[in-house]
Amino acid sequence: ARELIAEHWNAFFNQGRLATVAGWLDALPGDAVAGDMRLCVARAWLALDRGRLEEVEAWMDASSAGVSTDAHMETAVLRAVHRFKSGNVGEANEAARKVLELAPSEAVFPRTAAGCVLGATYYWSGETARAVQALEEAAKIAGSARNHLASSYALGYLAVVAADRGDLKAAEALASHALRQSDEPGFEEHFVTMMAHLGRAKTRLSEGNLGEAESSASRALALGLRGAGRIEIASALLTLAEVRQVRGAAAEGEALVGEARERDALVEPLGAQ
Repeated sequence: ARELIAEHWNAFFNQGRLATVAGWLDALPGDAVAGDMRLCVARAWLALDRGRLEEVEAWMDASSAGVSTDAHMETAVLRAVHRFKSGNVGEANEAARKVLELAPSEAVFPRTAAGCVLGATYYWSGETARAVQALEEAAKIAGSARNHLASSYALGYLAVVAADRGDLKAAEALASHALRQSDEPGFEEHFVTMMAHLGRAKTRLSEGNLGEAESSASRALALGLRGAGRIEIASALLTLAEVRQVRGAAAEGEALVGEARERDALVEPLGAQ
């Protein structure tokens, strides 16, 4: 059973079937999971995608206890994602670049995950051109590997970029494409789809459709709270705050801005943009 799970968990995970993978791991004796670096990696990814950042370090340490090069590569990717979700954009960018430098071309999952982190960190650093290049490459690799979650995440970020640039037609097309990546159970409820909803919220706000903008921003926030990075959650809060303020609910908007500040230290420069 352990060998079967180790071989197949990643494919199910990439389809958004986190509950399935968690059920498999829960059915094994605890020492069978803790003693297998491959399953420790699976546990770490589950913790990351459920927003349980405090659980990740222990599973990463366990996954790197062996001598497998593949396992160390997996751990390097995990650390890049963990740093990003924790709000350390600079270290996450550096870690993602290192993974892409070292990972062989056939290491599709590490390259896809690192590419997504690289694109996201470039975006939040204001390096939009580099972000688009990294995200388009990540989306291409993810699509070829049928990694629905990574595809949606990268496409969602590209939708946000298009909305920021005022290319509302492209933003809507990218957001819709991101949300149609899979009909697997759990996909549309996975946190990665928040970026598509955020791109749609920004698009609707620019169009003056405040009702749909508020609905999309609220949806992005609800999904983001399930496992997104701190800066992503803060951005959803700021977008929702902007919608509320435009609708005349200034007090509600200010409260959301305050919550965003508590979430991430980059809120001030984001607000300045």
